[in-house]
Amino acid sequence: MPATDRRVGLYLFLVCLLLARPAEGGQPSQCHKAPPRMLSGSGRGPSVWISAEPSAENIVVKVSITNLGSSRYRLLSWDLPFHGGMSGGLFDVYRGFEEIPYRGMAIKRKITKEDYINVDPGFTCSTSIPLAPAYDVTPPGQYRIQYRAANQHFHDGLDWLTSNEIEVERK
Repeated sequence: MPATDRRVGLYLFLVCLLLARPAEGGQPSQCHKAPPRMLSGSGRGPSVWISAEPSAENIVVKVSITNLGSSRYRLLSWDLPFHGGMSGGLFDVYRGFEEIPYRGMAIKRKITKEDYINVDPGFTCSTSIPLAPAYDVTPPGQYRIQYRAANQHFHDGLDWLTSNEIEVERK
């Protein structure tokens, strides 16, 4: 491949990367202004809500995180993976009374400022996450699922993001 073609390919790759990331202060495309009914609570900070859709071999969980606070919330990108893949356990999953352990990847990394999604006040960010690649949800049964993630802050500790608990039947 000639050097000019490699430079053009690299340039196009970099442009795509820049377009995929929100500008500083901007919201990712998976984030939107929350409906007023979602903002009526007296909460501060994030609120997490999940729902799920079972299929023949999987359970896909939709995770929505709404910033109910009055200032920007910095959410680690791997706590809401827009690509759908997990790099650590994000859910407590039970089939009946049996806990289903996380069996997916576990990636350790140093946190940088670029690892955060900025969620502005009154905005909701959502993504759908298939459980089957990381949890054994293929057997039929009644499943209880709850999102639970530690959101590490760059300089000042961490907080836990915990959702509602849902029940899903996989036939």
